[in-house]
Amino acid sequence: MPGFWAEPINSVSNLGFIFAAFFGFYCWWSSRSWWMFYLSTLAFLVGVGSFTFHTFATRWAHLADLLPIAIFMTSFLVFSQRSLFRFSILKTLLLTLIFIASAVLIEVYQPRHLLGGSLGYTHAVIALSVVTYGLRRQRHQLTKYFWAGLQVFLMSLVFRTLDGYACELNPFGTHFLWHLMNAALIFILLIPVDLTTRESYET
Repeated sequence: MPGFWAEPINSVSNLGFIFAAFFGFYCWWSSRSWWMFYLSTLAFLVGVGSFTFHTFATRWAHLADLLPIAIFMTSFLVFSQRSLFRFSILKTLLLTLIFIASAVLIEVYQPRHLLGGSLGYTHAVIALSVVTYGLRRQRHQLTKYFWAGLQVFLMSLVFRTLDGYACELNPFGTHFLWHLMNAALIFILLIPVDLTTRESYET
């Protein structure tokens, strides 16, 4: 089915990001947290950008797909450092720059024929793993959300990697599951944002 709806399931599955975003906006309505509003807006843009790419499939649409994801990951890392670990601005800036540099290097030099390009998310897996480990060492009450998010993210990468092979067996592939699992990841990660910022708001 060529044209706008060439990938109907991959397009519609982006509603998962919209659902996660509206969950965030619902939480923001009572907490009035700047972080919650900002990250929820990015989640919404992730859904819109991905939908745009899977319908128009142009160069600018690809950029609209990638940028919100990159900005969300970077922003959430900054939130984790500042709000959960209480890192200084200088330390946060340094670690964030390392994260961005790693993302760029991996994007440029990754062997795209391996794992369907999923190696491009290596920096995100490492960052989420390190944050989860750091919270676990502190016995932080929010560790369970990050641990659950990490498992969901790893599973989503499995679906992304298998998509090329699955498309040979069925017309839908598994890319739509990559979308849904990542939407679930964002939903899960917005919970500690809400709990942390709500606590700050109430005090």
